[in-house]
Amino acid sequence: MKRSYKFASVCLLVSLAVFAVSVAKVNAQTVIAIESSPTTVCAIIGTDSKSKTGGLKCWGSNTYGQIGDGSYGTLQDGAIDGITPANVDRFTATDVFGLTSGVSAVSIGAAHTCAITTAGGVQCWGDNSVGNLGDGTTTSRYTPVDVSGLTSGVIAIASGYSHTCALMSSGGVKCWGYNSTGQLGDGTTTTRYTPVDVSGLTSGVIAIAAGSSHTCAVTISGGVKCWGYRGFGVLGDGATAGWSTTPIDVKNAADGSLLTGVIAIDSMGNHTCAVTSARGVKCWGNNSKGRLGDGTTTDRSIAIDVLTSEERLPLTGVTAISTGQDHTCALMTNAGMKCWGDNSEGTLGDGTQESRTSPVDVITAHGGPLLTGVSAISAGSSNHTCAAMKLSGGVKCWGGNDSEGSVGNGSSSGSGITGGSPLNNVIGLTGLDTVAIGTDHTCAITTAGGVKCWGSNQYSQLGNSATTVTSTPVAVSGLSSGVRTIEAGDYH
Repeated sequence: MKRSYKFASVCLLVSLAVFAVSVAKVNAQTVIAIESSPTTVCAIIGTDSKSKTGGLKCWGSNTYGQIGDGSYGTLQDGAIDGITPANVDRFTATDVFGLTSGVSAVSIGAAHTCAITTAGGVQCWGDNSVGNLGDGTTTSRYTPVDVSGLTSGVIAIASGYSHTCALMSSGGVKCWGYNSTGQLGDGTTTTRYTPVDVSGLTSGVIAIAAGSSHTCAVTISGGVKCWGYRGFGVLGDGATAGWSTTPIDVKNAADGSLLTGVIAIDSMGNHTCAVTSARGVKCWGNNSKGRLGDGTTTDRSIAIDVLTSEERLPLTGVTAISTGQDHTCALMTNAGMKCWGDNSEGTLGDGTQESRTSPVDVITAHGGPLLTGVSAISAGSSNHTCAAMKLSGGVKCWGGNDSEGSVGNGSSSGSGITGGSPLNNVIGLTGLDTVAIGTDHTCAITTAGGVKCWGSNQYSQLGNSATTVTSTPVAVSGLSSGVRTIEAGDYH
């Protein structure tokens, strides 16, 4: 895999929506939310555009039963525990057993999945080797089971590599699963098979986000607290080694005070960026290739301002943020885009392949005008970036195209900056609302509420009943309408 996993690591303060997305107005069934891991995707499908809950469908890899339809393994595995699996990887959207209605949120870890029901309870399924499912056992489950003690009162969930956390209606946070670096926040490194309270956070939390081995929470005051793995300064408290088993405040580099005024947050790999109420951006953690945007490549263990390229002043006018593995992009109030970080394959869209330590404008051609009219952005997890366009409803992508067709321009070689322009109109896509990027594939929602994907398809991440790479968009089977929100993982 090309990067550290990202799991449910984006939280707008009003929801667990991922990326800067707008809502498609549809008349048919509506996908309320889409969540993904490196190999599996799940979608909540409502009856119409006003639905807040719905049934759950999943597709992709099912090695550990994370699809939730009662099967597990792969056809290549042969017998597992004496049982021969039957056609277990799902190439099209498949109903989750017992959850054909009444689901309000879903979150996927490396090999397990969890969902919130309309009753406010949590059910999980898949790998349970380290208590991932929170049912008090280490028995993997291939259909949903209740998380112990969480049959009501849950309003949001966030899954890391092998742990999950739940935000309660009381404003408290509970976590369960693997705890090797204190990612559960209960003051220990003891793996927990049932939910435990996060120390000091029994109230006052309004959003949560889980990285692969750490977790963060946004408080009602606009502050951020993080716990777990501390490498690269990813917890934002000034330290760069070890871990913290309890929540610690993210600090502001400007004066050493605590970070406040956060309205949106996103994390990928080992760096995190937050949009403030002043429409600025603060970032911290790994700064390789300049992904923090402060004009340097120095790792930052406290939140630092993203600075403009010329004036070296704090960037302003940001409405949304999207972090990639090695780069970051911002959607601006003028519907333009700025990006920074790794640019070795033209990922930043500035017409060059020169990495940038401060924001640069995305342009429409080499030396040409700025890209405008953007409604949603996705920096993705690998080496390409996409933007959904307001007026045309189309998608433009740029950056690495490798052999997977990730840019969607009909080619499966070279990068998106060839041919004199850093931007490619994705072939066959107009009337689009939202876009999301995985490692080597991209998906978009049409204004009719359908989903189309293109790029790598090794793990059936395109959802078209095949495993063949495609360099132009194909429809996801069973999702021709009703989709409102989308997210792509590494391989799904």
